[in-house]
Amino acid sequence: MMSGNGLKRIFLLRHGKSDWKTGDMDHGRPLASRGRRDADMIGQLMAGRDWNPELVLCSTAARTRQTIDRVSTSAGWRDPTIVYHDELYLAAPESVLRMIQSIQEEVSSVLVVGHQPFTSIVASFLLDGLMLDVPTACLVVVDCPATSWTEVGVLPGRLIDHILPRTLS
Repeated sequence: MMSGNGLKRIFLLRHGKSDWKTGDMDHGRPLASRGRRDADMIGQLMAGRDWNPELVLCSTAARTRQTIDRVSTSAGWRDPTIVYHDELYLAAPESVLRMIQSIQEEVSSVLVVGHQPFTSIVASFLLDGLMLDVPTACLVVVDCPATSWTEVGVLPGRLIDHILPRTLS
């Protein structure tokens, strides 16, 4: 179950730990072994809670693509709707919020896979200023009292969960 009438569920996921030793430029940096493990654990947790977002918005960076690939595989999602956006790489939090507010109305839940600092800032905006620690592979789940995506952020959302991978191992 994602969300009922008058609710929009937003999952915010920071990419898994990246591998700095590869020599790749920032956008091309892959996941490190810890990042792969953490993404698998987040996917398993999402499967166990029956969290299956209807839409995934993902940065085009290698580490975000690899994170969502591992999460969706571990969660057992069949043919997830994943839309990759260059704008989510180094995005301003306001841009991310506008992207969320432009989602088609028939969608009731979205997973945004991206980077810091926008992940924690968007979460804070949705939660009326509550600041959360958002390390790599952290998942924040927020229910927003909105019948339309354009209303997301107007009223404070409710924190459903704040999952740090180090608490799962």
